[in-house]
Amino acid sequence: LGPVVIWVGVRPGSLQAEHAFNAAQDILSILDTYQIRNVEVEFRESIYHRSVGPPLLKSVSNFNHTVDVRGRLTTALGLSITTAEHPNTQGTMAVYFAEGGESTKTLALTCHHVVLKVDANTNDDYTFWGTGAPRKNVQLLGTRAFDRLLDSIRLRISRHGIMVKIHEEDIERLEKRVSGDEDDVVEARRGLTKVRGQLEEANQAIEALKMFYDTVKKDWGPANNRIIGHIRHSPPIAFNVQPGGFTKDWAAIELDGPKFKEYSGPSIDLGTQIAADEFTLKMYPRDDGRKSFKYPTNRLLCLHDMISEELMHAPDMLDHDNEPCLLVIKNGNTTGVTIGRATGMESFVRDEDTGETSIEWAVYNYDNKSGVFSAPGDSGSMVADGLGRMGGMLNGGSGKTESSDVTYVTPMFQLWEWVKEVFPNACLCPETIV
Repeated sequence: LGPVVIWVGVRPGSLQAEHAFNAAQDILSILDTYQIRNVEVEFRESIYHRSVGPPLLKSVSNFNHTVDVRGRLTTALGLSITTAEHPNTQGTMAVYFAEGGESTKTLALTCHHVVLKVDANTNDDYTFWGTGAPRKNVQLLGTRAFDRLLDSIRLRISRHGIMVKIHEEDIERLEKRVSGDEDDVVEARRGLTKVRGQLEEANQAIEALKMFYDTVKKDWGPANNRIIGHIRHSPPIAFNVQPGGFTKDWAAIELDGPKFKEYSGPSIDLGTQIAADEFTLKMYPRDDGRKSFKYPTNRLLCLHDMISEELMHAPDMLDHDNEPCLLVIKNGNTTGVTIGRATGMESFVRDEDTGETSIEWAVYNYDNKSGVFSAPGDSGSMVADGLGRMGGMLNGGSGKTESSDVTYVTPMFQLWEWVKEVFPNACLCPETIV
């Protein structure tokens, strides 16, 4: 074994070589008086970074009064993110991975254009070089997204308040009916019991949501409290990258581990926007289709594998028009949880700034009634099928309006190869984050 090494942290640029040498000799002299020898002293430029703000929340069941509004503050995939430098630029965090090797750090993927400035004149390579280097912090919820979260909580409180008045009027009306004929009395009593329960539930929800609102505003309001990590590496965006010809548009974010202590595994929260029965029916548009989805009882769709290149090109399901497809799911910053159709077709995409073209995996809207699969701000979302297999990372879309008729995705099988070139020991979907 080599000698014991004592590391001394100093602020960058604060220590001259002569002073470091003298300090090291003083330390060695003190150790020598205790007959402690064969020791080396090294000075490292470093700045201590303390975790600020509360940890992310855990996902809760549908019986929790805050279930509709807390998703953006949990550790489930699809977090709304921005950078401290550009808090009005919104995007989505895709998936977590362990750095591996001797490192215990956990990182997350998103798009380069989500966390770094990109325009006709700017497309920079970025790497965080460690000790002493300034950090480009990534935070949960930009200014607009945080304001929308507070608005959504207030809206839920208002809606419950409306229902309280309706329930109170129903109770008054039903109490009068109790004195009517026998059949009417039975129905009125049954209704009275039900509405009284609904009134109690609405009042409890209002109290819970008011407390949650106050907590969110106090604990998460300051932008520094929402910092969850920093950019570790992000190559410049490149088009038509061979082999494959795909767009390379990714960034790795090193996570602040203590913020993720409630993490319980890689999963997409299917949310409450689409009811469980409707969600299941959408994932089975044909009665004769093979079983490829089961709605999770806790709403958390666990991710565990990748969609192969072969399956991506030759889908083994049929949609409502009897066309081959893969039904896929994503949870994004702008449009939340949506379902789309990946037909196996590749799309050639032309970048407006550079004129360069690339190949992308195309995902279409579910149908012409269900709304769009994605919109600006959803970049970085992980797209997965109903079995929890990762298809790829959403990087853009096209359409006649700001929303997208077609969503473009970088396949995970290619994206992960690029990540492994930089992080050779990386492992997808860690079970814990420290």
